[in-house]
Amino acid sequence: MSSMSTDSLESFSLILFGATGDLAKLKIFPAVYDLHERGQLPTGFALIGSGRTEYSQEQFREYVAQQIRQQVHSVQEENLEQLVARIH
Repeated sequence: MSSMSTDSLESFSLILFGATGDLAKLKIFPAVYDLHERGQLPTGFALIGSGRTEYSQEQFREYVAQQIRQQVHSVQEENLEQLVARIH
């Protein structure tokens, strides 16, 4: 099984339905953070979330950051801030 290369991707948008649910906070957000930390997300990556709970963009970004801090053992705040800026 080969891993996906981001070399040819200029942009990529992940549209996440259920972005305020358990699967997102326990698995998807930490996995996206890990990919970002390893430099495996394209430069033009964006995460677009939709969920039952209504958030402003800033509230949603803070929600995601909080979930990542709770689920990932060693969060580098600079990397987290860079990732959060890509969330809509």
